[in-house]
Amino acid sequence: MDFNPPAGSKISVVTEGSAPVIVIPQPDNPMALLVGLLMIFLLFFGAIALIHTASMVLSGQGNVSLVIWMGLWTPGLALTACVVYRLLRRRGAVPETLTLDRDSVGYDSGLVPAAAERQGYQLPQAGTCRS
Repeated sequence: MDFNPPAGSKISVVTEGSAPVIVIPQPDNPMALLVGLLMIFLLFFGAIALIHTASMVLSGQGNVSLVIWMGLWTPGLALTACVVYRLLRRRGAVPETLTLDRDSVGYDSGLVPAAAERQGYQLPQAGTCRS
């Protein structure tokens, strides 16, 4: 079987032991930067609105709807902050890999799941898991 990619392709094939590993590089995504900037904008003005609303409620000028709004807006801002953190923390795209073993195929998307990253799990490298 010929594992050579077509001419001009950025896909590469390397061999780890007896198994070929197909490496598919991810292109840079300028849309992620645009989304990150939009979310920073939303986070900044959302925090200003939340501070203003909190000062109104604490001074006695607010009503129940403002308290409910604050209760719903605060988790939204927290989630936005988490997304901005994940978007801006990425330092270049990690390539996808396919490991073609004799009896199995290993796939690594190149992305660390958020739950594993948050809890500090050490995920195995591509090609080390066997079923």
